[in-house]
Amino acid sequence: MINDQRYVPVLVGSSLKNVGIQSLLNAIVNYLPSSKIIPGTSATNVGTLIYIFKTIHDRQKQPLSFARIYSGSVKRRMTLTNARNNEKEQINKVFLPFADNMEDVDEIRAGSIAVLSGFKEASSGDILVSNRKSNLDNHLHELKEQYSFLPDPGLEAPTPVFFCTIETHSESAQKHLDVALKNIKREDPSLRVRIDEQTGQTILLGMGELHIDIIRDRLKREYGLETYLGPLNVNYRETPRKSNQQTIVWNSTINEKHATISITISIEPIVLQEKTIVPFSQVQLVRTEEQTFEHLRKDHLDAINHGVRLALSTGCIKGAEVINLQVKLHDLQLNGSISPALYSAAASDCIRACLRHADCTLLQPMMRVELVCVADRTQTVLEDLARRHSQIIDVQQGTGVGLQESMSTIITRTPLAELIGYSSTLRTLTSGQADFTLAIDGYEPVQNY
Repeated sequence: MINDQRYVPVLVGSSLKNVGIQSLLNAIVNYLPSSKIIPGTSATNVGTLIYIFKTIHDRQKQPLSFARIYSGSVKRRMTLTNARNNEKEQINKVFLPFADNMEDVDEIRAGSIAVLSGFKEASSGDILVSNRKSNLDNHLHELKEQYSFLPDPGLEAPTPVFFCTIETHSESAQKHLDVALKNIKREDPSLRVRIDEQTGQTILLGMGELHIDIIRDRLKREYGLETYLGPLNVNYRETPRKSNQQTIVWNSTINEKHATISITISIEPIVLQEKTIVPFSQVQLVRTEEQTFEHLRKDHLDAINHGVRLALSTGCIKGAEVINLQVKLHDLQLNGSISPALYSAAASDCIRACLRHADCTLLQPMMRVELVCVADRTQTVLEDLARRHSQIIDVQQGTGVGLQESMSTIITRTPLAELIGYSSTLRTLTSGQADFTLAIDGYEPVQNY
């Protein structure tokens, strides 16, 4: 590092005893980059550029966004553009934070941390700018190349691996629950909430047992809501193994007006080498000389996409989301006045017919498990992991007498369904002398053991 002229300052101190704080503040001023290194040049017309790193909900001030101001300044009633979705957001008030106190100010300039109120959709991880869409993408790309520490807009939350239903004791409390979950989702992008189309139940999708328990605790502590969670389920996926094409004809009579729609859709599996999943985005139009789709309106195409998305949300095996497939629209014949709802219903029926003949298979989430335990319990832990159908990747057996040398490290790839309640089991097997971490490691077809 000395040859590369790169140095890592190391400082020691204690915030509890107020030791080393002044040295830390001096190091920040002397060593960290200044906010002025991203100037608002006339070439790109930077203007104001801020990054929202945290969103909270205050009962008096409503949603509050903590933001680092990289360029320009923020003022009351200022309008900014969200780089993630190109939507405009207006700042109502500007606060300067001092620990848990906030001072209401008129303006805060670059280099400072500001707390902003009034945003409708902006959430953690968003970048907001004052310039327009015409040069927004190019400008952000230029800044990322020049200043690598500038984060990308939006937070890529991992795919949820668990889900459960959540209910309240009354219909009036359900409305408060919907509002509370919307607020928590803005603070925590890894939480997903959806409504079951068939039962109308609210479903929470999270990263683990602890994650969902924390959400329930926050609902009680911050919003005073008593909720009931259903059993925890693994978030399986389904995927087709064969291509299939179907044609569905729908007849409808409304107010003595007859309408007929004939739709032809095909599905094709996407074969991936990586351990990734590809959710459905939109229908591909297969244009031919006979069918050009020149009269297909955008709202009707949106209705078809909605119907396809609805059908793929509940597969034919376990009712799980169907992934890793392409959906193509080959033909569309109309007779009479067709409403968007009829387009959507016909597309859903056609997709379900395709799935029934596509030899679908169930996919389960696989987890990379890194486990550290005392050396004399290594064999016991390995035997338990084998019963859970784990793929043992690596075992580093502890042989020494020191604390670190007496610990074994085990790395496996294990189906998530086998790991429900595993922390309690591991604590019993090792008398509390073990710890493990989990990370999603793709999806694999469910095996019949």
